[in-house]
Amino acid sequence: MNRSTLTQLALTLTLAVSGCEAGTNGPGPVDASLVLERHALTSAGQALDLVGVAVDPMTGARFVLDRSNNLYDLSPEGDLNLRLDLKEVWGTEPLHDLCAVSDTELYTVAPENGLKLNLDTEEATSHFCIVPAMEEWEENPWDELRHETHAIACDLASATIYAQPQTVPRNESDPTPERSEVSTYDLPSGADQTWTELPSELFLAGGMAVLSDDVLVLGRDADLLTFDMVTAELAPLMDLRSVGVERIEGLAVDAELQTLLVADGHDGELVTLDLEMVRGAR
Repeated sequence: MNRSTLTQLALTLTLAVSGCEAGTNGPGPVDASLVLERHALTSAGQALDLVGVAVDPMTGARFVLDRSNNLYDLSPEGDLNLRLDLKEVWGTEPLHDLCAVSDTELYTVAPENGLKLNLDTEEATSHFCIVPAMEEWEENPWDELRHETHAIACDLASATIYAQPQTVPRNESDPTPERSEVSTYDLPSGADQTWTELPSELFLAGGMAVLSDDVLVLGRDADLLTFDMVTAELAPLMDLRSVGVERIEGLAVDAELQTLLVADGHDGELVTLDLEMVRGAR
């Protein structure tokens, strides 16, 4: 049995335990009416290799990010317009996920570095750090460890940025993760706030969004899960395979339309879900 199979098995067991503790047997069948619409996102005739989606909570403006660090404006009909080539303002470091607090202020994440994007000035600046703060007396372990983060979320109401870093060795000969957490940051300053450990060090989300007060929705492969910031409980919510989603690479709430946008990295499709049905599955 290879490492990938063992990793998936361990995560499955972890989530099964979480479901039992919550008094459930895991997510049930997904009602097809959950999906309100879907759009195949393409560029130059090719499916977009999605890594993030964001919705401005003030105007409803939509954005998507691809694996080539291209940021696109996205119309409600699924049409794309290249807004900014982030390779020109940041470089070729791979960027993951996206969240927005206005139609010109967005956030994304590079390896160990959270970025603020100013679309008015077309600038990308380091804003928060995907490394836990340490006391002066603590030994610095980060020469041998790094953090992998593929999911962030913004909450304008609480002025908070959320991220989901996984700590892994820099030595690629033994890539076994050491821990996985949800971290929070002050939105205006980027200051480090909290690091909350997840039940399994093997967990790495592809997307996240704020579902309600103190509750996040996380996407991994085709699964949606909830994470309670107060109890630190990670619980299965629903499996989206039956509605054609295979690899979640971004989640974003449209509060005005009461929808949850899901970026499927498998085929470049943007799937729109009924937010009330998602919340009701808890």
